[in-house]
Amino acid sequence: MEGAFARLAGESRRVYFDVGPFLDELQRDRVDEALRLVNVLLLTEDEIAFVAHDLRDLQRHTLADCGTIANAMGAASVARAGAGRNVPSRAELQALLDANRRRIDLSC
Repeated sequence: MEGAFARLAGESRRVYFDVGPFLDELQRDRVDEALRLVNVLLLTEDEIAFVAHDLRDLQRHTLADCGTIANAMGAASVARAGAGRNVPSRAELQALLDANRRRIDLSC
């Protein structure tokens, strides 16, 4: 898994990762390495608890802000052709939030 993610990252391709229901069956160090290599992480509420220590960017936001960020990402993604391959960058997402007067800082 990490090899495939690293190869894609090396090719400057965005990596989407839907962890699925078997995340807790993987070795912790393998999960940590995979999470460092992905650009877009898809999680259910149950899966968030398992990887919460790795999601420091989201931990500082309220649940309402996380919903706003997710909605903004969805809106920015569908605003262009080939949204799956052209996921918006953090800067594009920040610009969209700023343009709509959402006071959410996405900087790390």
